Amino acid sequence: MVHIRTILFLSFFLVLFTAQAQQMPQFSMYIWNNYLINPAIGGAENSLDVKLGYRNQWVNLDGAPKTMYLTIHTQLGKKLQNDEDIDVKHSHANHKPQSSVQRFLRFNKTHTPKPPSSYKERSHHGVGMQVMNDRIGPFNVNLIMGSYAYHLPLGNNTFASLGAFLGVKNYNLNTSGMTGYNGTDLSNDKAVAGALSQFAPDGSLGGLIYGDKFYGGFSINQIMNYKLDFSDIQAAVQGRLARHYHLYGGYRIALPNRDFSIVPSVMFRYLPNVKPSMDLNIKINYMDLIWFGFSYRHLDSGIGMVGLHFNNRWDIGYSYDFTTSELTKYNNGTHEFILGYRLINKKGNSCKPSYIW
Repeated sequence: MVHIRTILFLSFFLVLFTAQAQQMPQFSMYIWNNYLINPAIGGAENSLDVKLGYRNQWVNLDGAPKTMYLTIHTQLGKKLQNDEDIDVKHSHANHKPQSSVQRFLRFNKTHTPKPPSSYKERSHHGVGMQVMNDRIGPFNVNLIMGSYAYHLPLGNNTFASLGAFLGVKNYNLNTSGMTGYNGTDLSNDKAVAGALSQFAPDGSLGGLIYGDKFYGGFSINQIMNYKLDFSDIQAAVQGRLARHYHLYGGYRIALPNRDFSIVPSVMFRYLPNVKPSMDLNIKINYMDLIWFGFSYRHLDSGIGMVGLHFNNRWDIGYSYDFTTSELTKYNNGTHEFILGYRLINKKGNSCKPSYIW
């Protein structure tokens, strides 16, 4: 049962858009699945990338956000696939013995030299989609969007891409099981039952420059600035889906023994009438198979992350946010999980893990 006071609080939190509060889910594992916020990522890697994620925010806080999503994206029309294309392999490539970690994670790495200097990189395309459910107490936001991205070569293993998401969101209130102060069943209350429901078109734009050792990009989400009008309820609530702006970048630094590398990165967020925020991230890779990382979200939380790449196909990741704001008194942190699967584009290719995104 959900108390009427909780309903009113959540109504204010979710639909009082004139206050321009953050209206999109906030993820910690975006450094491993940046496609959540930037469509230009779609098709950047040499595989069909499928990721299933779940985020349980502010555990033990009644009505706190819970988010589930599925993302899928792949390349179209790219001949050379990150130096692993079968057309440029040499039979005399140098093969190092497998380490115990590689054997344990069943990773069969194919060592291939760089393509011939005469080879010309070609542009390619990326397509994909994401499906998401974001629940805050009795409120649900359902989203489905498709994406397209165009990747243009700038030089050896360096690309620029532009992409767009286009889709629809549905905002609704589930009154099932909710009661008021006097024990009345709110599902029979015409002032609430079925009132908060609306579809809204949505879209995003993004750009990216990336290579083997770096990436930098931007995205603008909720670009349509769509006006929501819940005029069926007694006190009508109106507002707009505010645009969210992201600017970020990272660089891979190989350590002397070459088995370890670190990827420092930064993310800036901005939306109108809200103080800008910033994340500082560090990701540490071991043989591109196991990684762990730390993030600091200014005046909000500290985050620990870990992930691994198994059997050349599977990605598994987990993060924990410990709140540093005033909300720390009311919750036990935030958990986020990712399960991913990679299906290679060409038979005979080894699928290398995503050590940047």
